[in-house]
Amino acid sequence: MKPFSPLLIAVPALFSLSACGTGSWSALLDITPESRAPITFDDGCVLELSAVPIVIHGMSLGGSPPTIENTLYDATAEEPSLVLEYELTEGRYGTALMDIAPGIATTFHESVDLQLAVDFDSNNGSIGLYGTLTCDNESVELDWVFSPTIEYYCEGKTQIIEDEVTASSFMVDMKQLFRQSTVDQGSDLILGEAVLNADRNLDGYSHLYELSDVLLSTLDGYDDFPLDAIENLYQHIEQNIRRAITFDGKTCAGN
Repeated sequence: MKPFSPLLIAVPALFSLSACGTGSWSALLDITPESRAPITFDDGCVLELSAVPIVIHGMSLGGSPPTIENTLYDATAEEPSLVLEYELTEGRYGTALMDIAPGIATTFHESVDLQLAVDFDSNNGSIGLYGTLTCDNESVELDWVFSPTIEYYCEGKTQIIEDEVTASSFMVDMKQLFRQSTVDQGSDLILGEAVLNADRNLDGYSHLYELSDVLLSTLDGYDDFPLDAIENLYQHIEQNIRRAITFDGKTCAGN
C-alpha cells in the first residue's frame, strides 16, 4: 500500500468571476464539531463515534474533480485531513463536489487504523460508521459498512484570492443517518431506539442485516419518498447517507 501524500494539481477554473491571477484551494475532510463528543439524540439515545471510514474519489471547486487515488480516510481523526490542494483562478466559486464510491482503496490515509482499513476494504465499503449507541442504559455496538456510490453537490461562496491559500472543509454528519425522515420536508428528529431494539439476537451489536428485518411500517413517524421503495430500517438509514455531508455549513445534495 503506497504512502499517502496530498496532491498539488493545477487545473483551469470553470466558474471564476475574474481572471487576474491564481490562488490555491485546499480541500479538507472532517466531522462536525458536535460529532467529536457523544451525540445526544431527540429520544435521549447517545451515539459515541469511534471511526467513520470513507473512500474519497474526488473533491473539486467549481468544476470537474482532478484525478486522485482511491483513498480511505477516517473522518474522526484528531485533525482535519488534507485531501488535495490545487491552483484556481481568483474569484468567487459557488459550487463544490465530493465523490465517494466502493472499491479497494489504493491508499490508506495515516488517519486510518490498519485493522479497521482491512476490515472496511474487505467489505467493499465506501462509507461506514463504527461506534456505540446507548439508550436508557442499554448499549449496542455499531460496525456498519455501506457501499453506495454518491456524488455530493454542495453550494457555497468560496473566494479564491491571488497568491493565497483558501481552505474549505467537507464535514461528515453521521447523526443524519438516524433522521426519522429521508424527505427534505419531513421530520428532522434524530432517533436511535429502533436501532438499539434491532439487536434481536442480543449479541450486543445492531447488525445491518438485523436492521433489514425491521419494517418501517412497524415504526411510528418514519417516512420516505414512495418512489424510493424503502421498506425497512436498513434501507432508510442507507438513504440518509445522502444527507451526511455539509460544506460551508450547508447540507450537500447526494445523488
